[in-house]
Amino acid sequence: SVNVLINLISPLEVSKISLNEDSFQIIVDEHVHTVSCKNLKIVVNSLSSLIVTQTYISFRFATVNSSDDWGSFKTEVLKTAGSNVPTNLQNIFLKVAVPYVLQCKNCSQNLSENVKFERVLPLPSENSDSSDWFCHSHGGSNVAVLNPKETDVFYGSCYCHLSKPLVRNVIESEKVVVCKRCLSWLGLLKISETFKFWFNTVAFKDGSVVHSTSPLGDTFAALREVLNSILFNTAKIVLCCQSGKKQNDYILLWILEKQLNVQLGVKDCKVAKVLFKYENNKNEIVKKWMEDSNVVSIDISKPMTVELLKHLYKFNKIFPKEFSESNNFYISYLMMYEHGEK
Repeated sequence: SVNVLINLISPLEVSKISLNEDSFQIIVDEHVHTVSCKNLKIVVNSLSSLIVTQTYISFRFATVNSSDDWGSFKTEVLKTAGSNVPTNLQNIFLKVAVPYVLQCKNCSQNLSENVKFERVLPLPSENSDSSDWFCHSHGGSNVAVLNPKETDVFYGSCYCHLSKPLVRNVIESEKVVVCKRCLSWLGLLKISETFKFWFNTVAFKDGSVVHSTSPLGDTFAALREVLNSILFNTAKIVLCCQSGKKQNDYILLWILEKQLNVQLGVKDCKVAKVLFKYENNKNEIVKKWMEDSNVVSIDISKPMTVELLKHLYKFNKIFPKEFSESNNFYISYLMMYEHGEK
């Protein structure tokens, strides 16, 4: 079955809703508005739960399976098509032997001298165990730590690790690193001699070219990386940010449909449908999620946290209040398959 929700820009006097096998029609006075339902076969006499208000129309109808085996124990359909969107790991802008100056993205304060990196290497996934980083066991309790040298930069999908002695003009307090000039949040002290910066908080200046990324774009890249690595269509993800000395932010993201086709206005869009919840402390629900081995945890920057919440609340508002929440979570869309940021 299908639930239909139509937001109204202005109140309409709807006189009839009619179902066809591959579309439905909304009749307002003498005007007929037809909505195509691609890949669906509608049961034409199954309209139910009709609600018409000043701001929205909602109703429900049944569909017919295109195969008698679908929905039975005879057949299980698994979508295996991967995303064609390249990840940041494939398109890293940092190059060996090119002179860079690290800068604060907000105020352009230099955070380093000129440095030519001798090694530019990808980091393993943050969700992998350190024992998986090597081809054989190293024995004992000693675990190798990936500490970059001053001429190294290790990178992930949207962040990098740099040697602490390389960096200047920053203030570090309880692992939080901020710009000494503008006090913008830059990153974290990952381990004793390693800073973790995000490409959306710092910039790498190469002559007249400044390399940096956008917070929302980086968030989507990190989420696509997780979703492309799992077989199932649903997932639970905790996005964590240590935004202050004693402040931790958590976004609980429950992916209901990782690739869903929706029509927004007159445009067909591919989105992820999600439930989300924001918490500013590690309460019981956050602990429960983080202790679940099936939940993926991602560290994100403060700008990524802010922009993702703006995006989630923006698309939550397209739902009427009656349909915008479920079990104390908000419903929203992630427009992370679009070329532009919404």
